[in-house]
Amino acid sequence: MVCPFTSQIAAAPEYRIDFVPSSGNGLTQPSQLMADKVMTIPRHRLGKLIGSLTKDEMSRVERALAFVLGFADRPEVAP
Repeated sequence: MVCPFTSQIAAAPEYRIDFVPSSGNGLTQPSQLMADKVMTIPRHRLGKLIGSLTKDEMSRVERALAFVLGFADRPEVAP
């Protein structure tokens, strides 16, 4: 499963997670991970790795995915 990123920022904190560019994540502009657009794609269609997320960032992604998939209540959103 993959969650795409977008640079078009939307006000949807329950399932759109904000990220700022860093050398670790490989982003070049402020972006949002779209947990509401989760999809499956064949492994051979994945491109090269451009970055990775920290454990804390992955925890945020996991909480958003659990909400989107109906496995959890609305996640707490930072102010």
